[in-house]
Amino acid sequence: MRVWKLASRREFLKLTALGASGMAVLAACAPAAAPTPTAAPAKQAEPTKPTEKPAVATAAPKTTSGKVTLVAMHSTANPDETIKTAEKGSTAYVTAVAFKELRQKFAEKFPNIEIQDVVAPWAELRTKQQVAITGGQGPDLVYNEWGAEFAMLGYLAPLDLKGMGLEGKIHPPTLEGHSYKGKVYCIPWNSGVLAMFVNAKRLTEAGLDPAKLPKTWTEFEEQIVKTTNPSKNWYGFIVAGSGSTYGGQMRYAPFLWSNGGDFFDKDFTKATWNSPEGVAAIEYLSKLSQKYSVPGSASAAEATHADAFFGGVTAFFEDGPWSIATATTRNMEFTIMNIPMPPGGTPSSLILGNGAWGVAQASKYKDEATKWVQFIGEKDTQLIWVRSGVTRMLSNVDAMGDKLITENKYLKPFADVFMQKANHPLPTAPVNDWEIKMAFRTGLEEALRGAKAPKQAWDDSANEATKLLQQKK
Repeated sequence: MRVWKLASRREFLKLTALGASGMAVLAACAPAAAPTPTAAPAKQAEPTKPTEKPAVATAAPKTTSGKVTLVAMHSTANPDETIKTAEKGSTAYVTAVAFKELRQKFAEKFPNIEIQDVVAPWAELRTKQQVAITGGQGPDLVYNEWGAEFAMLGYLAPLDLKGMGLEGKIHPPTLEGHSYKGKVYCIPWNSGVLAMFVNAKRLTEAGLDPAKLPKTWTEFEEQIVKTTNPSKNWYGFIVAGSGSTYGGQMRYAPFLWSNGGDFFDKDFTKATWNSPEGVAAIEYLSKLSQKYSVPGSASAAEATHADAFFGGVTAFFEDGPWSIATATTRNMEFTIMNIPMPPGGTPSSLILGNGAWGVAQASKYKDEATKWVQFIGEKDTQLIWVRSGVTRMLSNVDAMGDKLITENKYLKPFADVFMQKANHPLPTAPVNDWEIKMAFRTGLEEALRGAKAPKQAWDDSANEATKLLQQKK
């Protein structure tokens, strides 16, 4: 494998200047087909402790002479170029409009701070950040969805939310994936959450009332049965499996959590998705997959799932708010509902696409870098996304209460799901995370296809994951 070794900060900027890696749209605003990276992430090293006590990043002012240049490594394309080339109203276009306004407002507020962009395609971003950081040529600002992992590795400086004026302002579930040992390391700026899209026309054709949507697993299955007719190529639901890196695991998570289960024990010493609660969830989904889902969906790519719903093949589709744009442009009659839960269960969903900004531990300009992170977490800043047309949830709770969201017929149902307290991001194992996710992925496909009984598939994959958790690197 070729490893970059950059001799200086100046060379780092020169070699990876904005646009050098091509045009990439921020993954947190990706379309429905690929809300998560499909390439394998870099294998994680055992978390190491910094030799010095991390300096807590705060918003305390610092006297500087002249401008300070911060290197920000992310995957957002050059907004000026994107606005010129992207279709007006597309995800790429509205994201570029929002990002351009964000940068302009930050420059007006902090004219002494200049931000130098280093852009990498999303699938390569994590690896390139690690290479740069471990090589001593890392950025000052790190955009990511893997804050907890980078915190474990000592790459990021902890943040003082109280000193930044953000204490109690950021929705707690969005911080879980960016926290480590009780400290927060990144501030999310917009997030996704899973809910259930419903093709109202299909329900009507099946003799169902789209105003009476299912709430429990039993009610959901009843409607899935009535909306399935293979002779017409109609299926009630499409169950995500192994066709994408994390897609199946993400869409299983709400069923697991709402039933009272979890992926790991609290100390990450054991995989627990084969608990009775987890087995009940996979048995339920396995039945739906084999009887009422599009044939082959257990191993199909996420793009295929999306095409099936937007093409009228399936009645229900578990996905995030980024699919609102596709549904509206197709002129679909659709509504959005909570993911069904078992009797006595708790409403739950997955926080995903949880893009966030953190300050590099090695940065020489932590105070200035923290100003950008603080700015990102503020209400008015986050509302720029909604005004620009980006269909995402906001981590700032005051922003989520703004009429731009509460009076939006498409965003409000997602907001209701997003603000539930029982939501979580997908957990990151402290060791062998990639291998553990692949063990889960294998068991998931076996269960959904019927290659193994669901309980056997879950026992086998969880036992393998537990062995990986207990390995010492």
